[in-house]
Parts: sequence; C-alpha cells; structure tokens
Amino acid sequence: SNNKKLEKLVLDFNRLSKLSQNLFLNLKNLRTLVLSSNNISTLPETIFTNLFNLKFISLSFNSIGHISKHLFKRNLSLLEIRMDNNPMKELDMTSFQFLPKLNKVDIIYCSVLERIVISPISENIHQVSNAKINFSMTSLRDPPPLIVGGGLHAVVEHLAPNRSEE
Repeated sequence: SNNKKLEKLVLDFNRLSKLSQNLFLNLKNLRTLVLSSNNISTLPETIFTNLFNLKFISLSFNSIGHISKHLFKRNLSLLEIRMDNNPMKELDMTSFQFLPKLNKVDIIYCSVLERIVISPISENIHQVSNAKINFSMTSLRDPPPLIVGGGLHAVVEHLAPNRSEE
C-alpha cells in the first residue's frame, strides 16, 4: 500500500478515543503525527514502536492521564513532543530521557500535574538528552521550577536516586 511512504498524518479533531497498538505499524516513514484534540485517554505501550523516523508528535488536548515510560523508547529521531492540556498527575521522565535528538517537550496547561518521577538509570547520566521542557501552568511541586528550567538533563540529575559526583 501507499501508506508506507506517508510522512505526515494529521488526525486532530476526530473524536478518537481508543487506538489499536498496531495502528501505525506499517508507517515506517512517518515524520509528523498529530493526534491533538481527540478523546484519547490511554496509549498502548507499543503504539509508536515502528515509527523510527518520527520527528514530531502532538498528543495535546486529549484525556491522557498516564504515559508508559517505554512509550517513546524506539523513537530515536524525535525532536519535539507536545503533550499540553492533558490531565496527567504524574509524569515519568524515563519516557524522554534517552531520545538523543529531542530538543523540546511541551507539557503546559496540564493543570493537575504535580510530580515528575524518573525510573532508576542504568546508563550514564551524561547520555541524557538536554531537551527543554515547558511545564508552565501546571501544579508541579517536585522538582522545583528552577530545576525544570535547566532542561531534561537537570531534571534527571535532580531525580536520579544514585547520583554520582563525577
């Protein structure tokens, strides 16, 4: 099918709620995926697994309360993730920490977001992407805004349970 050559897929305002884990399976050339302004509340952990060329994803204005720490682990080309206006109370930064090209994560207007957590890191902390994270207009208490302002690397360093002084 011609879908294999598809580079941009915009599905905003489609009232989508449940997404099959195989929905994007054959879209290996997809670079831009817009799923904004739907009714999506959960995302299957492997839904984006085969999107190796994905550079931009927008999940803004949905009902996403949680994302798996493995959701983006195979999307090593990702440059920008937009997740603003979702009701997440806690966000596990493990989802983003080893995406080498990531430079922007938007999580603004997630008004109930209170905590950022990170899973134990086995790899070297210096390999962490230094994406800028926009957490404005959230209820974020931990880590403090000053740390968040330092980018993803600063957040990971602050939250890493076994920080080593190197």
